[in-house]
Amino acid sequence: MSLNKTKLQKIIKAIEKTKRKVYTVSDLSRDTGIKDDILIEYLSKFNALIYFDNQANVKDYLDGIKTDYDDQNKEVVKRTEYVRSKDIEQYESFVDYIYQTMTVQGGILDTGYSLTKKDIKIIKKLLKEESDKLSSK
Repeated sequence: MSLNKTKLQKIIKAIEKTKRKVYTVSDLSRDTGIKDDILIEYLSKFNALIYFDNQANVKDYLDGIKTDYDDQNKEVVKRTEYVRSKDIEQYESFVDYIYQTMTVQGGILDTGYSLTKKDIKIIKKLLKEESDKLSSK
């Protein structure tokens, strides 16, 4: 079983809220509503000895639990590459784009050039413009 963010947050809040010096798995189970066996499995990630000693102080594992929670909350922001008209205006046509970006000096095609997502979007727009020009004729 995996420990998701909401359960992890529930466990952290219950441990931080208690005023007891010794806070066991059974106490945590009563406060969170999660069964003892499941809590032991979750907490064994932080200290494997919890399987053998159910009366261990769960507050000792709080730092490890918080770091795991912080690791889960780190979100990766994916930036979307937008193609604006100013990106397209500098090229007269699809062939001009290929010539300016994907060739080396002398007009030889660079075989080591790898396309990015933005390149693909620009190519699509330029091809659509050329297709529209041909269909309008």
